[in-house]
Amino acid sequence: MSRVPNSIIIGPLEYQVREVENLHIDAGGTYQDLNGHILSDMGEIRLNAALSPSRLRVTLLHEVLHGILFIVDGKHHEKLIIQLSHGLVDTLRRNPALVDALMEGVER
Repeated sequence: MSRVPNSIIIGPLEYQVREVENLHIDAGGTYQDLNGHILSDMGEIRLNAALSPSRLRVTLLHEVLHGILFIVDGKHHEKLIIQLSHGLVDTLRRNPALVDALMEGVER
């Protein structure tokens, strides 16, 4: 069983989700290790396959929040996204009745 969904729809856009080994980005000639990365132009969310399950959940939501805010204004809000991703994952996991209420009427 996969640890993440194969795809996620954010607004009008569909993103393929992949866990990859050795996830990094070239930052001006040096490589920076990443937990996750969203590639809006390619419709892809990449997650570091070495992450623990709890860190993977936070990182996945972190990248989804980037996708949402990209649609809204195209700006990079890293500090806000870090704060929201940790808070939302914790709140949703501690309150399954909240998740049920939010999902009411949605076919799975």
